[in-house]
Amino acid sequence: MILSDAQASIESAIESLQESGEQAVFSYQTDPVFNDDTGDLISGGTSGTQIAYGYPESYSNSEIDGANIQRGDIKLICSAGALRPVVGWLCLLDSVNYRVMNCSVFRESGVDVIYYVQLRK
Repeated sequence: MILSDAQASIESAIESLQESGEQAVFSYQTDPVFNDDTGDLISGGTSGTQIAYGYPESYSNSEIDGANIQRGDIKLICSAGALRPVVGWLCLLDSVNYRVMNCSVFRESGVDVIYYVQLRK
């Protein structure tokens, strides 16, 4: 696949999710970083939000193991953003707050296209 074809596939996938998907708002916060030797602040903590569009669905009974995936967890298939969601981020979806438990990615030619995010209340 040449780069222009990959770019067209990426744009098509994102366009479909934005037109038909539900809005998901991810929020995150990072802790400040200190110099271990001096105790000086290197950088302050940051916080931000990232909007994605996706399709939430339930996990099938065969996927639920009670430990890694629990009953009530949501599988969100969503458009990739500037930052990949990580464990501990929050996600507001359909007026309900969830915590990100896992995130895997579908990449095309080295570019994140779709995230598969596991959410838990």
